[in-house]
Amino acid sequence: MFGGWAQVVLGWPAIVASMGAAVCGIIRCQPVWLHVGAVLILGFSWYLGNTPRFRGVGLLLPLLFVGASFAVQRGRRMLGLLLLAPFFVLTLWLAWAVLSQ
Repeated sequence: MFGGWAQVVLGWPAIVASMGAAVCGIIRCQPVWLHVGAVLILGFSWYLGNTPRFRGVGLLLPLLFVGASFAVQRGRRMLGLLLLAPFFVLTLWLAWAVLSQ
């Protein structure tokens, strides 16, 4: 029973939902969606932060979302998008690595 919830909270559903919330927050200029994305990505970033390769990077992902929300709140959408770019690149690279195996 716990295995199913762990996959939802730590896996691809949470990643895709946080990406959707981030895109919605940037497009609509609503920082609350970026906060939702930060909460949704907490499990994945915790999991990623405990791997040897991404030990320091994983814990920065929610902070990038919060920084992007502050940028969007001040009307700087491009800065918010630039703050989220590492998350999108990391996610696309991880998806490519998983699907190419």
